[in-house]
Amino acid sequence: MKEVVISVYNRDYHYWINDLNKNIKITVYRKGDDLNIPDEIYIENNVGRDVHAYFYHIVNNYKNLADYTFTCQDFFYDHVSNYIDIINGDTTTFNSYAKQIFQNGCWFFCTSFPVLKCDKFGNPHHSGLDLESIWNILFKDKCPDILEFTPTGHFCVSKEHIHNRPLSFYKKILHFLETDDNAPWVIERLEPYIFNLNYEINE
Repeated sequence: MKEVVISVYNRDYHYWINDLNKNIKITVYRKGDDLNIPDEIYIENNVGRDVHAYFYHIVNNYKNLADYTFTCQDFFYDHVSNYIDIINGDTTTFNSYAKQIFQNGCWFFCTSFPVLKCDKFGNPHHSGLDLESIWNILFKDKCPDILEFTPTGHFCVSKEHIHNRPLSFYKKILHFLETDDNAPWVIERLEPYIFNLNYEINE
């Protein structure tokens, strides 16, 4: 089973979800104004932006995740133009279009940017981030001087891959997203390492 986790703020998503295969589960987290739309899960404000919604889902559904979970903004076309085809596809499709792949259980997608590089302070794209201090909370390995990441945070991860890390690890990430205004941009840059099982975590 596949599940698409959509983080919604102020854009309509209903016009494109009908293009998804009918057997794909759709879970919507809305931030901002509560429009009382049935089947949406309302989160009171835009804490942690879209990244928060994805890890909120992992934490709160850790024991009953879909086989494959896709993260998705309410309007993804400017970031992953062929995302519908990717989601509807199989792992061969994921492998064909992914910018980064980890242990064949996590795939990152973006058609608008290449894989980007930054230093431990977010330079050159987002100066002033303290990546190393959060890295040291999450990982035992030394923080790389240069980190590589797929921007925009659209990824697919298998249930088995997520379960290689304990729930407590994802709770740390969620707490950071709920308490630090810079967290969405920090976690975006750390996501490839969060899901790369070659990096040992602090438990």
